[in-house]
Amino acid sequence: MICESKVAGTWRRGVVSVAFVVGMMVCVWGSARAVVIPPGGGPTPLAGSPGFVAGTVIEDTTTPFTIYVSGTSGPVLFQGALQHRVVRLASGDLAFGYRIRDTVGGFNGNARYVNAGGFASFGGSIITDCDWDPTSIGDRSPQFGSRSADGQVVQFDFGTALFAGPLTSRFMYVKTNARSYTTGGTVQIVTSSGQLTTVGTYRPVIDTTAPIAEITSPGALACVCNPVEFVGTARDADGTPITYTLVAQRANAVDEPITIATSSSPVNNGVLGTWNTNLRPQGYYTITLTVTNAAGLTATDTTFIFVDRILIRRCFVRR
Repeated sequence: MICESKVAGTWRRGVVSVAFVVGMMVCVWGSARAVVIPPGGGPTPLAGSPGFVAGTVIEDTTTPFTIYVSGTSGPVLFQGALQHRVVRLASGDLAFGYRIRDTVGGFNGNARYVNAGGFASFGGSIITDCDWDPTSIGDRSPQFGSRSADGQVVQFDFGTALFAGPLTSRFMYVKTNARSYTTGGTVQIVTSSGQLTTVGTYRPVIDTTAPIAEITSPGALACVCNPVEFVGTARDADGTPITYTLVAQRANAVDEPITIATSSSPVNNGVLGTWNTNLRPQGYYTITLTVTNAAGLTATDTTFIFVDRILIRRCFVRR
């Protein structure tokens, strides 16, 4: 899923030749209306959409870069920094943003392409959308958007809006239906004459691993007295945001379930919640912990306890 710098194919447009992974596919907004083109299509014009990625920025990194006339040293052709970010949208989905900033004047190179890699899990029937934000800071905006046939690379092409330092770009975004992300993505900044550099960044992840739900205390069939402290784990192994609920249900009864705790803070072998059983009938209860991650995957764990209302009685394990 990581964009490789090796050339597997070459796409030519006019007199410019730029190498990247395979053929391209386009996704675009026009007048705030999404137009999705299957992998291998494009390039298609980008119109810019205000408020395109309204949400919460959860990662925001700026990485300096230098493009040389040849190789990784010698005369400098283009120099600046890539600002790359992850935004969680109101839906819970993620958008990935890129902006060329802090460019240095006096060099002979012009920025032409931004090739964002790491989107292979969004090939086929899964929709990935791209556009730029006209409300963001910057001087130039991409004119075309494309995506490789294998879904790996989303390319933003500045077309005739080439720019050199000290000019900068506006934010370009790729909206996905992913709700998890990791490092290991790459962005290539490519000049109009084909020289490039690669910056490491974030990439989306289609989460297929359920979160962790575990009640470790009280143990199964434990006899408990007020108050009852439940200890266990409610988290996601890869750090994806979670929510959890801890619920009690009296055995062989039609009572409504009792919510002991609800939280969006992960717990690792800690206190999940405390239950005041003072007004609850004596008897057996089913305790269920349900953990749901941002990808919608769910895990549950269940235990059974006996609530003892006679406080002077010594609690014991009923079998």
